[in-house]
Amino acid sequence: MATRQTGRIRWMLLGAILACDDAEDAVIGDAIEAVPPSAHESAESSARGSAASQEAAPLPTTHAGVAVACAPPKLEHFTLSSRGVRCATSGDTLLFDVELKSEGRAAARAQMVFTHSGADSRPYVWSGNVLVGEPELSSALGADILPGGNTGFTSLLGAGKLTATKRRVQVVTRVSSLGSPNCYDPSITASSATLDVWVEDARPACANKDVFATSWVKEKGPIASFEWGTSFLDMVSLPVTVENDRTRLRVLSTVEATPLQNPSVSFTDTSKLLQSRTFVGGKQVDLEQQGTPGILAA
Repeated sequence: MATRQTGRIRWMLLGAILACDDAEDAVIGDAIEAVPPSAHESAESSARGSAASQEAAPLPTTHAGVAVACAPPKLEHFTLSSRGVRCATSGDTLLFDVELKSEGRAAARAQMVFTHSGADSRPYVWSGNVLVGEPELSSALGADILPGGNTGFTSLLGAGKLTATKRRVQVVTRVSSLGSPNCYDPSITASSATLDVWVEDARPACANKDVFATSWVKEKGPIASFEWGTSFLDMVSLPVTVENDRTRLRVLSTVEATPLQNPSVSFTDTSKLLQSRTFVGGKQVDLEQQGTPGILAA
């Protein structure tokens, strides 16, 4: 790395879901690389994409020498038109709180637009996380919003296990005023929200076959940070073993970066770019970039 930049990774989550040809959507992940803005800026990255709910016929796998037909991941889809997000001092706001009938390991993605009403002239900060059953990965992601502005579509990811006693998936959000203890409800509104949950076949023979997830925090711990360089560097990777003749994939990822200095002086500077590249099986499948501050889709 030729130079050292001011940005560093706060957390990152990478998810993967597999399905066969007959399924409308599916997921797999391999590696993500990133290059930073060149000075004191912040950037946030979130995955986005489309989803559909078509299922395919089960395909056989083996367990203790016996063939088992593992169903491809089942997709549950939920929507929410609009909801005000309360200040953190007033408690969290649940954008979604749904109970699923399905059991098994699951990955969830929530997408929404956060809008600042402009009634308060100060910037606000939103944050949120996704809790899936017995959570495995549920770190919070957040970003700044200028008065009268919005985030554009942004995403939150989570992963966990749905069980007979823990079937709920929750999208939890909160806001605060940037640089001030005063916060006014409802200055921030979440709109056009969707929640997609992919659930793996719950039978023991099919566990850990189609839904995969990892994160920087899981691999490196909550304290470790990633110093951004001027060239692409590996951030996190996710080995996947393809079984059951799965042939289609979807990559879901989010990454939040923060500067070492207060970024508020750079709110209007979009000349610096954060870039993210996604690789599957060594082949680049995505390159996204966004001026800072902003939401980077990957």
